[in-house]
Amino acid sequence: MTTQSTLAKLNSQLATAERASAAFKAELKKLQAIEQELRQEYDLATKDDILKLCIANSEDDLFVALCQRPIPRKAVKEKLKLARELRDIAQAAGIDASPLIQHMDNPAQLLKTAITAAKTSGYH
Repeated sequence: MTTQSTLAKLNSQLATAERASAAFKAELKKLQAIEQELRQEYDLATKDDILKLCIANSEDDLFVALCQRPIPRKAVKEKLKLARELRDIAQAAGIDASPLIQHMDNPAQLLKTAITAAKTSGYH
């Protein structure tokens, strides 16, 4: 085998290895993104975390309900945001938000409660 052919063979092997390395790096990047998503999804909030978030969002009355079972920090933030939105909607409709917030995890019951509250308040 000549030096030229050996060099060509080595360059070919190097190019193949570089392509494999690039593919591996791309796959690694995807897996790291998935890992980050899973960490956020399963990053459970402590009672202190929940308390701080409830106070910061002026939703102190949700503290006990949010501490009933393990819950990810992300879910706590989403529930507090939903509670704030329900309070804003209820205020605009002139109804009490507390019963709505109690049922925010059950859309059918939430809707039933909202309709009942709106009818009894005379809001049509």
